[in-house]
Amino acid sequence: MKSDAEPRYEVMNKCESLIKISEFTQFMHKHLDAYYEQRHLDTSVVSRGDREYDVRSTVLIKNVRDAINSGSRTLMVSALVASLKAYDDFINKFSWVTGIKVELVEMDVYSFISDVNLVGDLELIIDYMILNEIFSNSNLVGVKMEIVQFIEDRLRQKEEMEEIKRRTGDYTQSWKVMGSKQVLYFNDNMK
Repeated sequence: MKSDAEPRYEVMNKCESLIKISEFTQFMHKHLDAYYEQRHLDTSVVSRGDREYDVRSTVLIKNVRDAINSGSRTLMVSALVASLKAYDDFINKFSWVTGIKVELVEMDVYSFISDVNLVGDLELIIDYMILNEIFSNSNLVGVKMEIVQFIEDRLRQKEEMEEIKRRTGDYTQSWKVMGSKQVLYFNDNMK
């Protein structure tokens, strides 16, 4: 019988979300890349030595990448456990958006995680570290606002879909993409 005093460890599990995590991180990286590309091109603002550091090169991210590159399961598990402990609240605050939440489990769960899934979790942790840097770095307020706008747009779309379902009892409408704007077309039987 296991005691309640036994240590419990954190893992990432999936939950219901507003946006697929892959789509969310792709959007984040696209806007972060654009920000750094613009900063790199704008050499009149700062000298080469004064150029701000890239949040994707922090020491924590480097440590996680080193664990992945080592191929050592022990190092990867240690990096994942430490990273989840440090970022669990942040990850859970975004769980409704990304569909990833951190939960407590017994340590033996890590023995069942394949190396491929372990590396995937570590790469996802890196994305959360970058997202945390975006939200806490005052220089990246433009990128942060792009992300917030993306989330708000998706939330608005979801609310519109829920309202249609509430009114009609059906989701038989179709979406048509026109440029970057999505327009909702109703079927005749939904009037």
